[in-house]
Amino acid sequence: MDTAKDGIIAYSKQISLFFVLMLIPPLVACGIIYLDGPEIRLKALNNLQAISELKANQIRDWLAERRFNLEIIADDRDFVMHAEKMVVDGNEIDREIISERMNTLSNSRYYDGVLLVDNAGKVLMNSGRHSGSDGHHIAQWIKTALEGGQIVRSDLYPSVSGHIHITHVLPLASSKSQPPRVFLVLHTPVEHTLFDLIRQWPMPTLSAQSVLVRNDSDRTPLLNNISNHKTAFNLYFPHEKTKIPDDITILEDNVWTPSKEVMDDHNQSVLFASHSIADTTWHVVSRIDREEIMAPMDDLVRWISLLTFAAMGAMTLIGWLLWRQIQHNHHLKLNLLSRELRQEGEHKFRRLYETMLDAYVMTDMSGQLIDYNPAFQEILGYSDEELRAPAGIDLAEKNMAHNRRRGLHATNPAAWQVPGL
Repeated sequence: MDTAKDGIIAYSKQISLFFVLMLIPPLVACGIIYLDGPEIRLKALNNLQAISELKANQIRDWLAERRFNLEIIADDRDFVMHAEKMVVDGNEIDREIISERMNTLSNSRYYDGVLLVDNAGKVLMNSGRHSGSDGHHIAQWIKTALEGGQIVRSDLYPSVSGHIHITHVLPLASSKSQPPRVFLVLHTPVEHTLFDLIRQWPMPTLSAQSVLVRNDSDRTPLLNNISNHKTAFNLYFPHEKTKIPDDITILEDNVWTPSKEVMDDHNQSVLFASHSIADTTWHVVSRIDREEIMAPMDDLVRWISLLTFAAMGAMTLIGWLLWRQIQHNHHLKLNLLSRELRQEGEHKFRRLYETMLDAYVMTDMSGQLIDYNPAFQEILGYSDEELRAPAGIDLAEKNMAHNRRRGLHATNPAAWQVPGL
């Protein structure tokens, strides 16, 4: 009863140990997530902020480069004089010189249309694909350039052709004391220049992207295309909306948030960061799925859990094998002890059997002698060969009858009783 109870207790302990080991992988995973998760998230937000700032600086430098190129043209006195003379007398030589320069500009990767206009907004010459069909905008830009006397840069806008442009209006004046009479209007396509700066990501990614947005008074337009979709100026987000498509959240209570973690329209957690661009109303917004950020840690947790389960399985198997070996050794010891005890008992019985003075004999059902002790053989006086012969029992009977006739009796008469006689 005690042995069975001890076995049940040992088995219960083994089951308890197994369940305790089973808790190790989830505990390890929770520990990793709890300790490393916030640090990974903070690092991702800082990286997004750095990427947004990097792209904002790249866009600022790109705009500064465009302005510097225009300042070089404005400082070209010969070009400015030929432009002014052509406006006054329409000289063909001046027109050819101006046309050659304008063709060179329109064939570059930065401009797809160059116009020469007077201060009334009339187009005098044009070169390139963008021929000046946005005349109502040009008149306003020229007015602004006349008032300020400096280069005017438009905001991003969709042209009649459907492409996104930035237009620069360059006043051409040989003397600063007189207002300019002619202006050079340069249309810059941004889909393969500026937008490429926004789309580029410093590392391989599945969900990360950056967009360019503008903070208007009542809404936030998306200024660039996303994933080859023409979303520029076709996607607007009201300021009170905290979730916008493509997981880009930029405004909260009309305040620009540098970085944050939010839920998108698909209830997926995303991280984003924004950065303003100097001298513009634009903001660069960079975002990435939280799932992608946490993917390395999730992989680490899975591998640790897998290795822990494998180690647990190996430990369990080794423990089971050791337990089996211990049980086997225990059984061997018990069998050896039992055999020794049995041999010791047999030895004691054999010694008593062989040394006792009383005769002892054993026969089978047919009366054949099976075994007898030395006292029996000594009393009868026969050898082993005679007693074990088929007629051995007859000799024993005759001898005992003869001894009775002679009046010889043993101290214990019962010792002379031979079974079957």
